[in-house]
Parts: sequence; structure tokens; C-alpha cells
Amino acid sequence: MRGQLGVLGRAAAAGLCLICFSLAQTETFKTALPHDTEEIILEQGAWSREQWEEMAANEEDRESPDTFILWGEKEEVQIVSRDLTRTARVSAIEACGDSRLLLRESVSLNDEDTEGCLISADTAWKLFGSTRAVGEKIQYGERTLTIRGIMRHMKGTLFVQAEKGGEAILNTVTLKAGGKHGALEDPARSFMMRYGIQGVKVPVKYYNSWSVFLVFTLPLFMLLRMLAKYWKTIDREGKRTAAVWSIALVTGMGILFLYAFGFSVTLPKDMIPTRWSDFQFWHSLGEQKGEELILLLGMRKRKPELMVAQPFFNCVKYMAGAWICYGAAFGRWRRVSGKAAVSGILLAWILVFILILLRREEGSLLMQSRGVWFLLPFELTGRYIAGIPKKCQWL
Repeated sequence: MRGQLGVLGRAAAAGLCLICFSLAQTETFKTALPHDTEEIILEQGAWSREQWEEMAANEEDRESPDTFILWGEKEEVQIVSRDLTRTARVSAIEACGDSRLLLRESVSLNDEDTEGCLISADTAWKLFGSTRAVGEKIQYGERTLTIRGIMRHMKGTLFVQAEKGGEAILNTVTLKAGGKHGALEDPARSFMMRYGIQGVKVPVKYYNSWSVFLVFTLPLFMLLRMLAKYWKTIDREGKRTAAVWSIALVTGMGILFLYAFGFSVTLPKDMIPTRWSDFQFWHSLGEQKGEELILLLGMRKRKPELMVAQPFFNCVKYMAGAWICYGAAFGRWRRVSGKAAVSGILLAWILVFILILLRREEGSLLMQSRGVWFLLPFELTGRYIAGIPKKCQWL
């Protein structure tokens, strides 16, 4: 009886491990920046709409123009419904440029539409008691704006194009590089030099890089642990046939790992030295990355940045849960029978299918994630074939 309870407990822990790993993977998808953009914050001052128009016209004349949006955020701004009976406090994002460069939304606002706006779904409920508010009018300061769309992923937010002569709060540029750049060229630095911008490049991409790394640590640990067990088998078994089988199985598991969890790593352009033995370059790079990380952790997070930062911290939380559940399910090395391995793999795939149905928006992305499909099958297969070399001793 106690043995059966132990098996059920380990199976439940394995299922929870897979759930946590899947949730961490969905959060990783959210940390990817729309259109692979760069972000620069002015050290002092702000742009005006007139300056944006000059910069945009200059970019159109270039052979490979960069696409960009200037923006800034006001916190705790009050907006009022059309009949002046309901109010809501929001973070107002004023911008000049294509909203799709900044917002992860299906709705957008034309860069010339200074009479329209986008509002978040929760704000629409506060003002109109419904999310069917497109076409309704709101009062924002001295401006009367028509709602063009409802934002589903940002809470407590108003997005509006800045008007000419208005208060200058546009202190950030989000940039999408156009055309091809040289191997050592940084599009953000080139943009700053082109317009004499005194600012700081914000390494928002760090969130996605670290999320990908955190998710990858668990399958990597599985592989290294299996290889260590297989190596002990090779070293312990004196039979040549068993050793050959072990080497073949190690190779097979390595190939399966690369298929299921392998990913391409692109070295950032600013990390490519003129000479790999240039120690001064590596010293300067280390200091620069340290300063960027401190900046990223210490800066005040605005709504567009929180859309990336929050999923990262959720990923950390879910991966911590995945590691705890993995320890409970597979902490002690136990070989499994073929029947148990096949049953576990089928149950894992059923659980993944249920998760995909429940996640809705992220379901299609989760379906394409090989790591989610192969996490438990990889572990169970590795434990099963660990006993094959021992069975070959009689050969």
C-alpha cells in the first residue's frame, strides 16, 4: 500500500513539474519583444511632435530607413467618460509613431490620428460598464478623444498620439532597425549618433535571454545526469558488448536532446570582439553588461516594460516550482520498466494536450514547443534504457 502511494505521489509530482515547466515556457514567449526592437531613454529633456516629424522625414530619405516610435508615460492621470459621470485613473502613454512597435495588441492607432485613442479593457469597464466602447468619447485633459480600440493585455492604460504644441513627455524611443547592418554595427548606437541623442540604451532583451536560459536549465540537468549514469555503467560493466550498447544509447539520447530541446544561439553584435584574445575588450564588455543589468533592475518600470518584466518574474516562479516537483518525482534514481515508461509518456502527452486547450492564446505556441512535449518522455526514456547495457552482459 505504501509503495502504491509512493508511486502515485511521484506521478503527481511529475505532472506538476510538467505543468510548471509549461507555464514557464508560455511566460518566456511573452518576454520576446515585438518586432525585435531596441529601447533608448533620453538622459535629459524630451522630444516634441515637430521633432518626430523631422526625424521621420529624414528616415524616409534613407536607403534603409529605421522604423521608430517616440513615447513617454504619465502616471495616475484621470480620464472622464462622455457623460462626465464616470472617471478612471490610468497610466497615459503619449507617443508619436506606429503603436504596433510598442504594444503587444491586435489593435493599433495610426501615427497621424491625434483625435483617437486606445484604452485597456478594465478601463472601458470602469467608464462604460462594457468593453464594447469603440466609438465612444472620453475627456483626457483638454482633449476629447474617440476610442479606436480596446487593449486586452495592458491594464489601467490609455494610449494616445501626442499633439503638436502639447506638453513634451516623449523621452523614449523604441526602434526597429531597417535593412541589413554590418556584423559590428549596433542599430541603436547608429540611430543615437545620427540624431545626436544623449541617452541610455535599455537592455530590455535581457528578460527574454534569461527566461530562455532558465527554461533550458531543467532539460540540460536531465541530460547531464543521464550521461553521468551511463558513464558509470560503461566504467562498471567489463563486457565489451555492454559498453558498446552504452555508447550507442548515450549517442541516441544526445540526438534526442538536440531535437527536443536544442535551440540556436545568436551572439549579440556588441559581444563580437576584433580579436578573441583581446582581454581589454572582455574587461570593458563585462563592466558594460554589469552596468546595463543594474540599470535594468533599478529603473522604474513603465507599462510597456512591465509587459516584458512581469512574465520574466513569473517564469522564475514557475521554474522554481518545476525544480521542486522534479526533485520530488525524480530525485532518487530509479530505473523504470518499459510498460511504466510507455504509460508515463502517454499520460504526459494527454496532460500537455489538456494544457494547450486551457491556455487558449498561448496554446498554439505551446503546441509548437518541443520541450514541453518531450520533457517527461525524455526523462522516462532515459531511465528505461539505462538498464539495457546490464541486460546485454550475457552477450
